[in-house]
Amino acid sequence: ARDLSWLMTAASVALSLVFLVASMSLARRVGGPFPALAAGLYLALGPKFLTVLTLNSVGQYVDVLALGGLALALTARVLQDDRSGFAARGHYFTAGLLLGAAFWQQPVALSYAAAIAVALAWRPRTWRDPWTALALLGAAIGALPVLLWNVQHGWASRDILGREPSDLRAQAEVLPHLMGRTLSVSFPILAGLS
Repeated sequence: ARDLSWLMTAASVALSLVFLVASMSLARRVGGPFPALAAGLYLALGPKFLTVLTLNSVGQYVDVLALGGLALALTARVLQDDRSGFAARGHYFTAGLLLGAAFWQQPVALSYAAAIAVALAWRPRTWRDPWTALALLGAAIGALPVLLWNVQHGWASRDILGREPSDLRAQAEVLPHLMGRTLSVSFPILAGLS
C-alpha cells in the first residue's frame, strides 16, 4: 500500500491558500491594496501557533476558514458592486453553499453565517430581493450531509449546539472572566505577541 498521507498536507496547504486569497480579497474590497498586503503577509508569515492550528488536520478549522472566507469575499463583492436580483443569484447561492459546507465541517461556521446575514440585512435592497433566498437553499444543500446524519441519529448535534438553560446562565456569568482571558492570553498568542 502506498503512503498517501502527503495528500492531507497538500489539502491543508491548498485550503490555507484559499483562505489567504479570500482574506486578501476581502481586505482589498474594504480597505484597499495596503490592508490586503498586510492581511496576506500576516496570514502567510503569521505566528507559529496560528500556522500550526490552520495546517493541523484536527478540527477542520482550515476547511471552515477557507469556505467561510470565500463566502465572505463573495458577499463583499455583491455588496460593493451593489448586485441584486438575477445578477446576484449565483453569488447568493454559492455563498450559502459554502456556508452550509463549512457548517458541515464545524459549527463554528455559524459565526461566518451571522456576519454575512448582518451584512446582507443591513442593505435595504436585500429585503426586497427574492433571489436572496438562494443563499438559504445553498446553505441547506451544503449542510445536507450533517442534516441527513442528524435525521438518522435523532438530531444528536443539538447536544453540541444547544445546552441546558442553567449551563448557559453559568457561561454568561463567567463571560467577563473569559473575555479578559481572551484579551490577555489568547489574543497575544494568536497575534504572535507572546
